[in-house]
Amino acid sequence: YTLSLHDALPILQDPKKAEAAQEAAVELSLKELAYRQGSGLPVNGSSGGDDEKIAWLTRTDVVIALVELAQTYFASDNKADLSIPLFLRALEILRQEEGPNPTCRQVMLIGDVAAAMGGRAQLPFRVEDPEAARAQTIDNARQWAAKALEINERIPEGEKDEGCYV
Repeated sequence: YTLSLHDALPILQDPKKAEAAQEAAVELSLKELAYRQGSGLPVNGSSGGDDEKIAWLTRTDVVIALVELAQTYFASDNKADLSIPLFLRALEILRQEEGPNPTCRQVMLIGDVAAAMGGRAQLPFRVEDPEAARAQTIDNARQWAAKALEINERIPEGEKDEGCYV
């Protein structure tokens, strides 16, 4: 008998509990990030100093929490539009982490923004002119996809991983 991950973690069998856990992780991560930044504590890895200054939470950790919840929302029929702000916040934090040297993670995340916007364009719009809103959303998705390709071109070939080719 082998124990599967689902057997080991019953929360994974209940999508509502899993989503609630992801939401709690995002909330806690963002609060801790704001606290650490406001207190001058590191959020980008170990400072090499005493234990009080070692970052137990990195920007990458926060990005992962945001992206996982965004992907959960994106796969949901009634919460797909909520994925866009999460992807955008993750992108903002990732850009802080990477600085002037974007990586394939940034390319993938920008691609996620484009996909989420494209998916949003397929949902009903509750505005006066839904077709204009849909066209604008599709145009925005195209612009984000073009931005992903542009950043991908700036990454040196030797630094590219599978994410840049996806």
